[in-house]
Amino acid sequence: MKQALIYSVKIWLTSVVAAPFLVLLIGLLGRMVDGVGIALAMLMLGMLFSLPSFLVLLLACWCFIRWQNNVVIIKVELTLIGVLLTYTPFLIINDYAFLLDRDQLSRTFFVLYSLLIIFGIWYYSLKPASKEQVDIPNSAPAP
Repeated sequence: MKQALIYSVKIWLTSVVAAPFLVLLIGLLGRMVDGVGIALAMLMLGMLFSLPSFLVLLLACWCFIRWQNNVVIIKVELTLIGVLLTYTPFLIINDYAFLLDRDQLSRTFFVLYSLLIIFGIWYYSLKPASKEQVDIPNSAPAP
């Protein structure tokens, strides 16, 4: 559980903290008027709205580490789950019409958060649990 927690926190913090700074950087390059205000709002709202997604990602990570031995398969599964979990708050906020409407700002934020989550999943090290760690030992000694 400890490895799943540390791994999930790294991914979550990478997306929640790095996305506002990238928006700030893009805003400064594009002469955005209130880039700092948008970045701070993204930081606070990102932490708030992504907390349930973080918990689901933590649970998925913990399960996959225990059940799967192939790190690539685990990371592919976590990537799919991470993108879907990123999509969900944007879908709810945009009245269940996200990516169908013409809200370019939300699309930009969604793509930015998704790319950072994908980066975090593939960048940070993950080791599946060995069979000895997963199996529950018998209470009776073997004959």
